[in-house]
Amino acid sequence: MNYDLWLSIENGPYKPTKIENNITFPKAISDYTDDDKKLLYMDVKVMHTLYCAFSRSEFNRITSCNNAKDTWHALKITHEETNQVKEWKNDMLVHQYELFKMLPNESITSMFAKMTTITNNLDALDRTYTNVDIVRKILRSLPKTWEVKVMVIREAKDLTKLLLE
Repeated sequence: MNYDLWLSIENGPYKPTKIENNITFPKAISDYTDDDKKLLYMDVKVMHTLYCAFSRSEFNRITSCNNAKDTWHALKITHEETNQVKEWKNDMLVHQYELFKMLPNESITSMFAKMTTITNNLDALDRTYTNVDIVRKILRSLPKTWEVKVMVIREAKDLTKLLLE
């Protein structure tokens, strides 16, 4: 929304202080200037903006945070900003990809949507599979009842040029 709000996230909330005898003290609320109030308002405005932007479950993750900086830190950890979380999500998604199978009574549309979700999430984590890899994985993931169709597709089409759709 504006750069001052971002600074409030990066630097933490403003804390009005005063200096007496070369010692810094927190100001009493009654001593706050208009500038102090404006700077304090930055953190409140960021928190309000974040609260309004989230779903209920996301909101519940950050309600214990006391300021915008802590909230941003919690969001970064939750949403892949740390290498550890990113590696864990990557491992989990690769595992889902490797074990991917069409479930009994699952439609081809929902199976395709499930594969697309996995590969899109992997792509967001910089782990990409080629179109050919995904096509082959889908063909291998189909149940025995699809065996004839899979053989026809493999023989009739060049898999390196076959579109995923």
